[in-house]
Amino acid sequence: VSKELEQESIIVFDEAHNLDNICIEALSVEINELGLEKAGRSLNTLQRQVASMKANDAEKLRREYRSLVDGLVEQGLLPGGSSEGAAPANNPTDTGLGSAVLSSDVINEAVPGNIRRAEHFVAFMKKLVEHLKA
Repeated sequence: VSKELEQESIIVFDEAHNLDNICIEALSVEINELGLEKAGRSLNTLQRQVASMKANDAEKLRREYRSLVDGLVEQGLLPGGSSEGAAPANNPTDTGLGSAVLSSDVINEAVPGNIRRAEHFVAFMKKLVEHLKA
């Protein structure tokens, strides 16, 4: 409707005393127990998918980090080469990983922010559904 009207248009509502009720009715949602059960199941599915994505991303990050550390060891910029009984350059020890630039906290928790937000969103929605069921 607004696309068809000019900028300076005036709208007159016939039966304007019903306008409040019509707006409330148009923007209202009816929630029943079956809908809440379905929402709970959907949130459980979503939670599993988020956890799977998080694990997949964490594994990708570990592989990429391992590749980065291997390259640093090969260039002699990180301990862990084959000298002094250390592991070969293509397989640095965890000690080599620990001495790299990224701390273990970052390695363990380095998951993209959108996944963390997804986890928070799912947890919030589950609490909301449980509240509505009560």
